[in-house]
Amino acid sequence: MIGNEQTLNHIIEKLDKKLRVCFSRYGDGDFIAMYPDVVNTVIGHHNKSLITPDVKQKLIDSFLFEAEGYYIGTVENLHHPRSTSNNVNFDIFEKLHQLQKRPKKYSAIAFQECFFDNQSILLDFFKIVNKQKTLYVNHYNSTVLHKFLGNITHYIEVPKYNACGSYPYILKQILDVDLNEYDQIFLSCGHLSRVIVKDLFTQIPKKNIFDIGSLSDMLVANDAAFKRVDKRMHITDNISKIQNTIKYFDKLLA
Repeated sequence: MIGNEQTLNHIIEKLDKKLRVCFSRYGDGDFIAMYPDVVNTVIGHHNKSLITPDVKQKLIDSFLFEAEGYYIGTVENLHHPRSTSNNVNFDIFEKLHQLQKRPKKYSAIAFQECFFDNQSILLDFFKIVNKQKTLYVNHYNSTVLHKFLGNITHYIEVPKYNACGSYPYILKQILDVDLNEYDQIFLSCGHLSRVIVKDLFTQIPKKNIFDIGSLSDMLVANDAAFKRVDKRMHITDNISKIQNTIKYFDKLLA
């Protein structure tokens, strides 16, 4: 298991070398969504995703896919105070033990935890990506994000809940965007990020893809868009620190 700082440093190293990066995060909800008996149930207090057979298979396919530059972050064996690994019964995956065969597993909470504990690494990441043109996928958008995630030239809005139910339509919307109009994709749309990441990687050449989860929620903590965010515990428990960290980044990225 590769830790938080090492995960983000690995991504930065690849970007510095102009190598393609696709980073996808599998949290507790994604593993629970791959349990054998969850088909046609709703998973996730915040995302409320209906796990159809197709959605479940997409999650598995994206997890198992291997290619140069395609990295998976997980909470498996991730021992950290804010890790959600304890919510998952990994013994269940003995029935699907092919899920254990990835040669390297990175930290699913690397962006989140570097925001809290190692801002200098995250700052290095921002300084690379904020020079690029961005296609952004989320249920909300904000001009604040341009400073951190690059010039958002295209925003793909997704449903706040059960975005997976619209994944063929959303995937088509992304694929229909002219490739010359953006350099990178930022995903912050719950289970849908993992459902579509393999399709994006294989069908869109050369573009970097970053699944950043609730990092985007923290980045808008001082903005009106924050009212649209379902606040996870690591946000509500650390709101003052988050707001102060945003001010710190604002000064250095001005």
